Amino acid sequence: MSMPDPQTKRDRLHPSLACRAGLLATALLCCSTGCSFVAVTAPPPDHAERVYFDCTTSKIAPIADLLGAGLFAASAAVPATSDSSYNQGDRISTMALLLGLTAVELAAAIQGWRATDRCVSAKQGLARRIEQQHSLAEQAAGCRVDIECKGERLCVAGACVDPPTPVAATLAPSPAAGAPPPSAAEPAPVTPAPQP
Repeated sequence: MSMPDPQTKRDRLHPSLACRAGLLATALLCCSTGCSFVAVTAPPPDHAERVYFDCTTSKIAPIADLLGAGLFAASAAVPATSDSSYNQGDRISTMALLLGLTAVELAAAIQGWRATDRCVSAKQGLARRIEQQHSLAEQAAGCRVDIECKGERLCVAGACVDPPTPVAATLAPSPAAGAPPPSAAEPAPVTPAPQP
C-alpha cells in the first residue's frame, strides 16, 4: 500500500480553503453593502406641508453601490470561467453569493438614486414656497421706496400708486407772434373818471 503524498493532499485542500477565504471576505463585504439603504434619507411624505425638512441630495452612496455591484458581478464571473480545481459545489455557491450581493447593490443604488432625486425636487419646492411667503409678506407690508413699485408708480404711505396726472393749466391765449409779452407791454392809459 502506498501512502498518499502530503503534497497532493495539500493541493486538493488549497482550492477549498481559498474558496472559503473568499466567502469569508465576501461575507465581510456584505456588512458594507447597500450604502444607500443606510446613508440615504428620502424626503418625508408630508414634505409639501412642512416649513423645514432634511434629506439626502448627494449621489455618493448610490454611486458607491453601483461600483460595488460591478465589483461583485466581476467577482462572480471569475469562478464561472475558472478552470481551476475548485469543487463544483464551492464554485456554484460562490457565484450565487456574489450574484446575490450584486442584486442587493443594484437595488440599493436604484433606491438611493430615486430617493436623492425626490429630495432635490422636494427641496426645490420648499425653496419656492419660502420665496412665495417672503413675497406675500413684502406685499402685505407695502412699499418703502419708489423703486419697489412697478413702472412709473410711486410709493405713497406704503402703497404703490400711479403718479398724479398733470393738470392742464388754463392760460390766456398766447399773444400774436412778434407781440411783446403782457408784462412788458405799456400800461393801459388811465382815463379819469367823469365828474358830476
